[in-house]
Amino acid sequence: MRKILKLVLGLLLVGSMVFGATTETAQVIITTSVGETTANSGIRVVESYEGTTATAFDTKFFSAGSVLPLATGVDTSTTDASGGFVVMVRRPVNTTATVSISGTPMALTGGTGTVPTVPYKISDAGGAVYVDYIDGSTTSSGKYTTGPAVDGILRDAKAFTYEIPVSASAPLGTYSATITFSITVE
Repeated sequence: MRKILKLVLGLLLVGSMVFGATTETAQVIITTSVGETTANSGIRVVESYEGTTATAFDTKFFSAGSVLPLATGVDTSTTDASGGFVVMVRRPVNTTATVSISGTPMALTGGTGTVPTVPYKISDAGGAVYVDYIDGSTTSSGKYTTGPAVDGILRDAKAFTYEIPVSASAPLGTYSATITFSITVE
């Protein structure tokens, strides 16, 4: 019995020296990536933006939509309509992007045959014209290049103006045009 007890104690001592003297660890490494989605990038339009920081830009961008109705309710048979808006581009890329602009004629909603139109123009704050249907002009598209990315994220805000001159001789009704802004990453 003593021999068995000595053997058990010996095994316990040797076992504690071998197994109790070290520490073992195990790790789990979790890795993910976030791809580009409409929630974290794209193109938006807002009525105004004057921010100067990345945080201000992101706050405005993520609260903005992709459709902005303008000049709603203005009767251009007696007064012209004009105003501004800002196109915001955000992409998680370290490059520039090209923004293409196209505009349809401002046509009478529900018109038939040769649809009556009302003139209008879209230009940037510097005066460059992108869409122009005034005085027989038919500039229906244009494009510009955004500014460079900073810290791996492209953030660009460009101000535009729209002009709808008085159209006293146009037939009664509601007129509408769609101006589309699309981005292509360089």
